[in-house]
Amino acid sequence: MSRPWHIRIGETEGVAWKALQVGHTFELISSKPDHQEFWILVQNTFGESFCLLWSHLFGSRSDDLHCSKLFSAAETELGRQHSHEQAMQRIRSYAQLDEHGFDQLWAEVKACRDKFIAHRELNASAAFPHVDLCILIVEALRDELKGITLALASRYPDDHHLDGLVAYYRSNTNRVLRSRAAYRFQTGLSEAAVWLS
Repeated sequence: MSRPWHIRIGETEGVAWKALQVGHTFELISSKPDHQEFWILVQNTFGESFCLLWSHLFGSRSDDLHCSKLFSAAETELGRQHSHEQAMQRIRSYAQLDEHGFDQLWAEVKACRDKFIAHRELNASAAFPHVDLCILIVEALRDELKGITLALASRYPDDHHLDGLVAYYRSNTNRVLRSRAAYRFQTGLSEAAVWLS
């Protein structure tokens, strides 16, 4: 028997959720004008984490968490509209990228991961490519996960795990996650200031 849908969706959602929290925090840190050594270290840490998380979802298809695995299973269960090809077309459209633009972005993220994170080159200065676009792509992935969840919940109305995921997606929209990341960032700074005083 294959793993239950709520487990498969939950694993992918967990990485997507974490990627958005890290990506939004990276953007918030990057927007600060004075990049002292401490903030550069913090920024790079968040940038590296985001790059790795994004790569789990969209990088190598051999990765257990690559979105293609979930879309392939969804296509088998729900039909072609949930295929990897159709989902990626919608994801690219959400980020206003054509296939070539997505492939270029993917290559830049992979190069960043290979050169600065996974196989760090000495004296190399990391430049995290198009975090804004990568965030949009993860948000679009979450919209696809929500669509799969709604379709499965409709097909299996007695599956209370899927009902829980439907409720989760309704209360944890991409907009809400962005707001929570900003709130946690501000709260974290305040707590750190109190802790350091």
